[in-house]
Amino acid sequence: MSKFLMIIIFVTCISFQIDDTRVHWVERRNLKFSDFRGDATSKNISDADAGSGIRILQTFDTQPTQFNYNIVTVFEKDFSYMYINDSLLLIHEEKHFDIGEISARVLRKNISTHIHSLKDLDTIGLIINRVYDYQDYLNDSYDQETKHGINEDNQHKWNIKIQKMLDSLKEYENPNGTIILK
Repeated sequence: MSKFLMIIIFVTCISFQIDDTRVHWVERRNLKFSDFRGDATSKNISDADAGSGIRILQTFDTQPTQFNYNIVTVFEKDFSYMYINDSLLLIHEEKHFDIGEISARVLRKNISTHIHSLKDLDTIGLIINRVYDYQDYLNDSYDQETKHGINEDNQHKWNIKIQKMLDSLKEYENPNGTIILK
Protein backbone atom coordinates (compact mmCIF):
# COMPACT_ATOMS: atom_id res chain seq x y z
CA MET A 1 0.00 0.00 0.00
CA SER A 2 1.44 3.37 -0.93
CA LYS A 3 2.34 6.11 1.53
CA PHE A 4 -0.37 8.23 -0.08
CA LEU A 5 -3.06 5.70 0.85
CA MET A 6 -1.71 5.32 4.37
CA ILE A 7 -1.88 9.09 4.84
CA ILE A 8 -5.47 9.15 3.58
CA ILE A 9 -6.41 6.34 5.96
CA PHE A 10 -4.74 8.07 8.92
CA VAL A 11 -6.25 11.47 8.21
CA THR A 12 -9.62 9.89 7.59
CA CYS A 13 -9.61 7.92 10.83
CA ILE A 14 -8.95 11.13 12.72
CA SER A 15 -11.61 13.02 10.78
CA PHE A 16 -14.38 10.55 11.64
CA GLN A 17 -14.37 11.57 15.28
CA ILE A 18 -17.81 12.83 16.19
CA ASP A 19 -17.85 16.55 16.90
CA ASP A 20 -19.69 19.70 15.98
CA THR A 21 -17.13 20.94 13.46
CA ARG A 22 -18.45 18.99 10.45
CA VAL A 23 -21.65 18.42 8.56
CA HIS A 24 -21.90 15.16 6.64
CA TRP A 25 -23.71 15.47 3.33
CA VAL A 26 -27.32 14.31 3.62
CA GLU A 27 -29.77 14.95 0.81
CA ARG A 28 -32.39 16.75 2.88
CA ARG A 29 -30.05 18.67 5.18
CA ASN A 30 -29.46 22.21 3.97
CA LEU A 31 -26.59 24.33 5.19
CA LYS A 32 -27.38 27.16 7.59
CA PHE A 33 -25.66 30.47 8.16
CA SER A 34 -24.54 29.18 11.57
CA ASP A 35 -22.58 26.40 9.81
CA PHE A 36 -20.12 29.01 8.54
CA ARG A 37 -17.90 29.51 11.59
CA GLY A 38 -14.51 30.20 10.02
CA ASP A 39 -12.68 33.48 10.35
CA ALA A 40 -13.59 35.47 7.26
CA THR A 41 -11.22 38.33 8.04
CA SER A 42 -8.09 36.35 7.22
CA LYS A 43 -9.40 34.89 3.96
CA ASN A 44 -9.30 36.02 0.37
CA ILE A 45 -11.55 38.59 -1.28
CA SER A 46 -14.56 36.34 -1.86
CA ASP A 47 -17.73 36.88 0.15
CA ALA A 48 -17.88 33.25 1.25
CA ASP A 49 -16.16 29.91 1.13
CA ALA A 50 -17.57 26.45 1.74
CA GLY A 51 -14.80 24.28 3.10
CA SER A 52 -15.99 20.88 1.96
CA GLY A 53 -14.24 17.76 0.86
CA ILE A 54 -14.31 14.02 0.52
CA ARG A 55 -13.16 11.79 3.38
CA ILE A 56 -12.08 8.25 2.55
CA LEU A 57 -11.76 5.32 4.93
CA GLN A 58 -10.41 2.08 3.51
CA THR A 59 -9.89 -1.30 5.08
CA PHE A 60 -8.56 -4.50 3.64
CA ASP A 61 -9.49 -7.98 4.88
CA THR A 62 -7.56 -11.03 3.73
CA GLN A 63 -10.15 -13.70 4.68
CA PRO A 64 -11.89 -13.50 2.27
CA THR A 65 -9.89 -10.99 0.29
CA GLN A 66 -12.08 -7.93 0.29
CA PHE A 67 -11.68 -4.20 0.02
CA ASN A 68 -14.06 -2.12 2.15
CA TYR A 69 -14.49 1.61 1.81
CA ASN A 70 -16.45 4.47 3.32
CA ILE A 71 -16.46 7.67 1.28
CA VAL A 72 -18.33 10.64 2.71
CA THR A 73 -18.66 14.30 1.83
CA VAL A 74 -18.11 16.66 4.73
CA PHE A 75 -18.54 20.38 5.24
CA GLU A 76 -15.91 21.80 7.58
CA LYS A 77 -17.63 24.48 9.66
CA ASP A 78 -14.43 26.02 11.01
CA PHE A 79 -12.94 26.38 7.51
CA SER A 80 -16.07 27.91 5.99
CA TYR A 81 -17.05 31.55 6.23
CA MET A 82 -19.50 34.19 5.03
CA TYR A 83 -19.00 37.91 5.15
CA ILE A 84 -22.71 38.52 4.71
CA ASN A 85 -25.81 36.47 5.48
CA ASP A 86 -27.34 36.40 2.03
CA SER A 87 -29.74 33.59 1.09
CA LEU A 88 -28.57 33.49 -2.56
CA LEU A 89 -24.96 33.24 -1.44
CA LEU A 90 -25.90 30.47 0.98
CA ILE A 91 -27.50 28.50 -1.85
CA HIS A 92 -24.42 29.06 -4.00
CA GLU A 93 -22.10 27.73 -1.28
CA GLU A 94 -24.43 24.81 -0.60
CA LYS A 95 -24.09 23.79 -4.25
CA HIS A 96 -20.32 23.58 -3.76
CA PHE A 97 -21.11 21.07 -1.01
CA ASP A 98 -23.33 19.21 -3.49
CA ILE A 99 -20.48 19.18 -6.01
CA GLY A 100 -18.42 17.49 -3.32
CA GLU A 101 -21.11 14.80 -3.04
CA ILE A 102 -21.19 14.39 -6.82
CA SER A 103 -17.43 13.84 -6.71
CA ALA A 104 -17.78 11.32 -3.88
CA ARG A 105 -20.35 9.40 -5.92
CA VAL A 106 -18.08 9.47 -8.96
CA LEU A 107 -15.28 8.11 -6.78
CA ARG A 108 -17.51 5.32 -5.43
CA LYS A 109 -18.54 4.49 -9.00
CA ASN A 110 -14.95 4.44 -10.25
CA ILE A 111 -13.79 2.26 -7.39
CA SER A 112 -16.65 -0.19 -7.86
CA THR A 113 -16.08 -0.44 -11.63
CA HIS A 114 -12.26 -0.41 -11.75
CA ILE A 115 -11.10 -2.23 -8.63
CA HIS A 116 -11.45 -6.01 -9.02
CA SER A 117 -8.11 -7.47 -7.93
CA LEU A 118 -5.22 -6.88 -5.57
CA LYS A 119 -3.26 -5.51 -8.52
CA ASP A 120 -6.02 -2.97 -9.23
CA LEU A 121 -5.51 -1.50 -5.76
CA ASP A 122 -2.25 -0.03 -7.08
CA THR A 123 -4.31 2.33 -9.25
CA ILE A 124 -6.55 3.67 -6.48
CA GLY A 125 -4.35 6.72 -5.89
CA LEU A 126 -4.68 7.64 -9.57
CA ILE A 127 -8.47 7.16 -9.42
CA ILE A 128 -8.70 9.41 -6.36
CA ASN A 129 -6.52 12.11 -7.94
CA ARG A 130 -8.59 12.11 -11.12
CA VAL A 131 -11.78 12.57 -9.10
CA TYR A 132 -10.20 15.44 -7.14
CA ASP A 133 -9.21 17.05 -10.46
CA TYR A 134 -12.79 16.58 -11.69
CA GLN A 135 -14.14 18.17 -8.51
CA ASP A 136 -11.80 21.16 -8.93
CA TYR A 137 -12.91 21.51 -12.55
CA LEU A 138 -16.61 21.45 -11.58
CA ASN A 139 -16.12 23.98 -8.77
CA ASP A 140 -14.11 26.33 -10.99
CA SER A 141 -16.60 26.08 -13.87
CA TYR A 142 -19.48 26.62 -11.48
CA ASP A 143 -17.92 29.76 -9.97
CA GLN A 144 -16.93 31.17 -13.37
CA GLU A 145 -20.31 30.62 -15.01
CA THR A 146 -22.36 31.86 -12.05
CA LYS A 147 -19.93 34.67 -11.18
CA HIS A 148 -19.88 33.22 -7.65
CA GLY A 149 -23.68 33.24 -7.53
CA ILE A 150 -24.16 36.80 -8.79
CA ASN A 151 -25.48 35.71 -12.20
CA GLU A 152 -28.89 34.43 -11.04
CA ASP A 153 -29.86 32.93 -14.42
CA ASN A 154 -26.72 30.82 -14.60
CA GLN A 155 -27.01 30.01 -10.89
CA HIS A 156 -30.48 28.61 -11.56
CA LYS A 157 -29.15 26.57 -14.51
CA TRP A 158 -26.38 25.17 -12.34
CA ASN A 159 -28.83 24.34 -9.53
CA ILE A 160 -30.74 22.18 -12.01
CA LYS A 161 -27.56 20.72 -13.51
CA ILE A 162 -26.18 19.77 -10.07
CA GLN A 163 -29.47 18.10 -9.08
CA LYS A 164 -29.50 16.12 -12.34
CA MET A 165 -25.92 15.01 -11.71
CA LEU A 166 -26.81 13.87 -8.19
CA ASP A 167 -29.85 12.01 -9.53
CA SER A 168 -27.83 10.33 -12.30
CA LEU A 169 -25.41 8.98 -9.68
CA LYS A 170 -28.12 7.94 -7.20
CA GLU A 171 -27.03 4.28 -7.22
CA TYR A 172 -23.70 5.41 -5.72
CA GLU A 173 -25.16 7.45 -2.83
CA ASN A 174 -24.33 4.78 -0.21
CA PRO A 175 -20.99 5.83 1.31
CA ASN A 176 -20.07 2.21 2.14
CA GLY A 177 -18.89 -0.41 -0.29
CA THR A 178 -17.24 -3.79 -0.32
CA ILE A 179 -15.41 -5.39 -3.22
CA ILE A 180 -14.43 -9.07 -3.18
CA LEU A 181 -11.01 -9.09 -4.85
CA LYS A 182 -10.03 -11.81 -7.32
